[in-house]
Amino acid sequence: MRHKFSITTRGFSLLEMTISLALGLIVVGSAVQIFSKGLDATFLVQQRAQMQQDVRGAETMLLKDISMAGAGLPAGGLALISGTSTKPSYGCDATNGCKDVNKTAINFPSQTVGSVTTNYLYAIIPGYAKGPVLNSTQGATDAITVAYTDPNVSWSGYGVTFTGTTTTSATFTGSVPANTPKLNDTGFGLKIGDLLWFSGSRSGSTIWAIGEVTGISGTASPYTVSLATTDPMQLNQTGGTSGLSSLLSPSSACPTSSPCTATRILLITYCLDSQTDGAGNVTYRLTRQVSGQAPVPLVDNVSDLRFRYDIYDSTRTPPTQTYTTDALMSSGGSVNLIRKVDIYHFTIRSPLTGTKGYQGIDIQTSVAARNLAFSDRYPGPTINAY
Repeated sequence: MRHKFSITTRGFSLLEMTISLALGLIVVGSAVQIFSKGLDATFLVQQRAQMQQDVRGAETMLLKDISMAGAGLPAGGLALISGTSTKPSYGCDATNGCKDVNKTAINFPSQTVGSVTTNYLYAIIPGYAKGPVLNSTQGATDAITVAYTDPNVSWSGYGVTFTGTTTTSATFTGSVPANTPKLNDTGFGLKIGDLLWFSGSRSGSTIWAIGEVTGISGTASPYTVSLATTDPMQLNQTGGTSGLSSLLSPSSACPTSSPCTATRILLITYCLDSQTDGAGNVTYRLTRQVSGQAPVPLVDNVSDLRFRYDIYDSTRTPPTQTYTTDALMSSGGSVNLIRKVDIYHFTIRSPLTGTKGYQGIDIQTSVAARNLAFSDRYPGPTINAY
């Protein structure tokens, strides 16, 4: 009996292996590309979410401050030191000088009645085209300044007296309730650069003046608060009218028998400030400056900031309403007629890593200055009572 043996060759030919390798490379390449695109998409989503979080946080602070404008202040604003060769300015601090708003000092607005010109601190001070130029076609960006009394502390328990008729220092004597921060509290107490509104009486009339704090000493009452004439905002100047020296001269309006009271005013300025990274690229960020303290950055990569104001004058016949970018300040209008502030453009953009282009978010919203004078523009129907 014979047996037949057969040999079967098993395997791939060179052509089959080449085709298999090519198909495998295509599959692997596609998977890598899909994975890479997935990572890019994830980065874009994370970057946009971060941008939205940053801009919303900054916008919340901006809206809160604008809505508080004028709280605790008298209608029409407060008179500042006037009649001197140097006008008081805002956007100034001891570290940077007056270089925070468009890298230059901005004088407080003034009113002229007859031959007398008086500088004023208003609840809202528009800063139309007072910011830096980011785009030559669009022109300068805007800034905005609002003022209101500090709602977190009340130092009415302290009586304030001055030494003679000088304005170099004030003495705070007294006490505050246990739940109220003391004058030297590290968190909510008085700080260099704060603005104080001193109020007293003379001959039966209430008079006041605003000064900038340049120093504070004392671990317990009495405290000594310095009001040196070297303050960056130039509010402590001697001479002139409506200033501290006017409050105290010719005789002290704050004697020991009838001391003055002091209230902290928050003067808050929002504007754009430039910064340069290690590669020499210039970007802009939104900053918030409180009175005469150093500005604090809120959000980076801002590309535009513009405001518009709703002006309503109920004294005219018929009443008029105007939307304007400078609150009619350039034509002699009154900022006391501002009823609403429109954040016309608040834009940030983030560059894309490794590629050309950027992501951008532009927010537009409105906020009513609830503490300013209100006029009912939409009266309801007449109701007859019987």
